Amino acid sequence: MPIVTSKQDKAFADVRQVAGDKQERDVAFYLRRAFKDREDIYVFNDYAFRYKGENAQIDHLIVHKYGFMLLESKSIYGEVKVNSTGEWSRSYKGLWSGIASPIKQAELQQKLLKQMLSDNVEQFLGKMLLGIQQGVGGRKWDTLCVVSNSCILHRDNIPSNINAQIIKSEAVAEAVEKVGGKGFLKAFIDTSPAFSKEELEQIVEHLLKQTASAPELRKTPSAPEEPNAPEPAEPVQPAPVVDSNASRHLKCKKCGEANRLTGCYGKYGYYVKCDLCGTNTSMRIACTQCGGTDVKITKNKNQYWANCACSEPVLLFKQSNLGE
Repeated sequence: MPIVTSKQDKAFADVRQVAGDKQERDVAFYLRRAFKDREDIYVFNDYAFRYKGENAQIDHLIVHKYGFMLLESKSIYGEVKVNSTGEWSRSYKGLWSGIASPIKQAELQQKLLKQMLSDNVEQFLGKMLLGIQQGVGGRKWDTLCVVSNSCILHRDNIPSNINAQIIKSEAVAEAVEKVGGKGFLKAFIDTSPAFSKEELEQIVEHLLKQTASAPELRKTPSAPEEPNAPEPAEPVQPAPVVDSNASRHLKCKKCGEANRLTGCYGKYGYYVKCDLCGTNTSMRIACTQCGGTDVKITKNKNQYWANCACSEPVLLFKQSNLGE
């Protein structure tokens, strides 16, 4: 991969990252607006895990009662064509160039995710009659590419199987509902295996445990590729930063208690519950370095990390009563 050294190249890399971040935020917004109150559809934005020495980074992972859906965000603002062999190309300022298939990228992540879940299925799914272990291989596994709303898709010439996997950001909630919601599979309810509410919760808990190494898996967002432009240098993975005063960042929003707190996870992400007054307080605080609000929270055993693009991960909260 070419190394970016000039100021001009660095500026271009920054533009690519900004565009990619915006696209992922747009998709996350549509998903949050549609499913934040649902108990049968769970959304993971920017989900990272490591398994058998391999790293996986999924822009958006949907867990629903019929299976799993992986969404690859792509900030393409020009035109897109896909030929009969599945090769992608896009235009930028009137020039066309080839790009890697986002569908293939998502399928690679899906393969590792399926392997990880299949190898550990007994941890979150029970056995059926006659002691047969349930699995995840026979569930629905879908991959979609979500492009910018302004992207022009030449759908007439895109192979039908690939065409069905490309949607725009504004249609993402409808696509997820169609596959994972109650209405789409109503006619197949007797033949399509479905997870129970308890099984869904156990799957989600297992997936959360796999993010233990997430502070080390810093995201390189999807972004538009300009023809003949150099690739940005691959970033050096920074080591996590332990803030010796991390506990001061979190306090009960009602009584101000900062010590007797319990880390929890719910529909709206990670939060702490005050052991004194019982009030829940979100862990989504502004970045302690830059003051920005685009902060992702990840968990590593009894530690909760705040991740912002401006700096290394910071230890936000440590569950002292769980010990290590």
